[in-house]
Amino acid sequence: MTDSDIMRHRLRNQLLGGSSHTSAATVVQWMGCVQADDYAAAKRSIAARLLAPRYNDTDRLINEGLLRRSFLLKPLPALATAADSARIQPFTLTGVQQAGRRLHRMLGIDAVLLKQSRRRLEAALRDGQQLTRGQLAPILGLGPQDLRMPFLLMDAELEGVIRNGPLAGNTFTYQLQPHAPTNYDAAEALWLLTDRYFRSRGPARLQDFVAWSGLSAPQGKKGIAMARLAYQVVEGEAYWYAADMEVTAPVIRRMKELPKDGEFRMAYDS
Repeated sequence: MTDSDIMRHRLRNQLLGGSSHTSAATVVQWMGCVQADDYAAAKRSIAARLLAPRYNDTDRLINEGLLRRSFLLKPLPALATAADSARIQPFTLTGVQQAGRRLHRMLGIDAVLLKQSRRRLEAALRDGQQLTRGQLAPILGLGPQDLRMPFLLMDAELEGVIRNGPLAGNTFTYQLQPHAPTNYDAAEALWLLTDRYFRSRGPARLQDFVAWSGLSAPQGKKGIAMARLAYQVVEGEAYWYAADMEVTAPVIRRMKELPKDGEFRMAYDS
């Protein structure tokens, strides 16, 4: 396997060398999650992986609750299917919270402000209310451009207080998080993350997976063992991929323009 082969495999596995998908739901499920700090860019990224852009039903799936925008891997929102999000988030929760707390210190967010904001969010969103960030900012005593605002909302989501609701035009709303079972299978979640990543983004290295997922190297190694991946050594480094991947490098006949924050650019360490 050459560098050129690796690139062509990645284009195919990321659905950029041709796709038969006709719904954003199956694209997002295949990818595991799609970075969605910029929702418009996320939709363009999904559209690039569909058979045709007209099949991009992302907004509808968000509004129906089948796709969910949440903090799965890092202190950055990502789109995942509701089913995958429920399986993954309890596993990655501690790591995302720890990363967020480092940023809290930089922004002067303390325990008092966090507790106060959760209480105000619960009061504002009771009885089925769905409000945008702009509507919630004055309730929290902040301006709409205050850098603390997204971190207070992230904290409330990770604490199980709120979650993203339907869109209001092109803007996400927030609603109270219904009580969900606290039991989860950590091994299943690690297997799922590993399988989704290397199936959709392989061939890739351990450090690529760790950089993408936010997991530790030991967790990444455990996931690779659980997923029973195949690999080839290229220039002294192991490149892992799904064991059933067709190893003959595909022919890529056309390239697609991607948003600057597209998954293809963010999936690898370098």
